[in-house]
Parts: sequence; C-alpha cells; structure tokens
Amino acid sequence: KNPVDFLDTIAKEKLEPYMKETYEELASYMNAYQNKMEMGREVIADKGIWTAKKRYILNVQDSEIEQTASELNNILSLMDKLGDIDTGDSEPMAHPLKMSQRLREDKVSEEDMSKEFQEIAPKTGKGHFLVPTVIE
Repeated sequence: KNPVDFLDTIAKEKLEPYMKETYEELASYMNAYQNKMEMGREVIADKGIWTAKKRYILNVQDSEIEQTASELNNILSLMDKLGDIDTGDSEPMAHPLKMSQRLREDKVSEEDMSKEFQEIAPKTGKGHFLVPTVIE
C-alpha cells in the first residue's frame, strides 16, 4: 500500500472526526455563538512537513560530523580570543556613532476633557469609567 494514502485515510476517518468533536465540545463549554474552530488534513500535513524539515535540517549526516565539529571548534576558539582581549581602559559605548538625542521640554499640549467625557458615560467612580465585568 501507498503510505500517503494510508495516512490520508487515517486522518480522514479517525483524526478529523475526533478533532471536530473536540472543537464542538470546546465551543459548547465556552458558550460560543458559533464554532469557528477547525483544522483540516492540509493544516496537519503542513505542520508535519515543517516538523520533518526542521528535524532533517538539525540532523548532521555522518560524513559532515568532522567538518561541523571543526567549524564549531573554530567559533569557540575565536570566542576565547575575544575574551582574552584587555578592555579595562576602554569606556563602554552607548551607541557606536557619535550622536546626541534632541530633547524637548515636557509640557501639556492638550486640554484635559476627562470630566466632560465622564459626564456622558453610563457609570463612573473616583474619576474612572466603570464597565461591566466580562470574565469572572
């Protein structure tokens, strides 16, 4: 048998109905107006292919082990050399370029209209808008 056809059949007959039922239960539990959650085989396949590619990329082939180890050792030795540099007399840089930030005076530029807005609000308290509780 073709493995792709087999996996497609399993997804169609077992996985999709299970996921649909689970999403319906979740929507019912959350008192959702309408269940808009769904996940088809294509989404599952895309996720599976991405995971397989990631695993393949991370897998170092036997023939590449020596070269990869050599490259990693070169990077680590460079890091050691950088750590050996005496930087005691150097001042830390805040920015690599000589720049200064333009500052402006901190002043109010808009009129405070909070009292006018609170007068038309349904409920207020202690200078704040009161809203109904959504999640308990």
